[in-house]
Amino acid sequence: MGGPPPYREAFRARDDERDNFHFVPTLSRENYLTDWTGETDYVQFCLLKYLDSEATDLDALPDEFADYVDEAPVGDVDARIDPDAMEVYVCGIGAMCDRVTNVVESVGVREEYLDVESYG
Repeated sequence: MGGPPPYREAFRARDDERDNFHFVPTLSRENYLTDWTGETDYVQFCLLKYLDSEATDLDALPDEFADYVDEAPVGDVDARIDPDAMEVYVCGIGAMCDRVTNVVESVGVREEYLDVESYG
């Protein structure tokens, strides 16, 4: 098995084509295993770094999430996310999906703009 996953290049292409799409690869433990220099935390915590603080009700966030909002993003994406304009698709292990769902619901993403596909 060699090379990057095939969807990575599709996401990079979408990032190049659209101003409102930003590809931010996020690996939860990679900084312990390789010389990875991208985002290295759970995806729900990385997402918080990219929120538009003026468009987000930060008081609605559970205390455990509040510290991440003040962290600077690792990537070079200058855009910040307005939760009212966000569509979220979460796919993966159930525990991860539940945690991401908790974060996006806490910042005000409406249910009709959240789609979750969990397994395991």
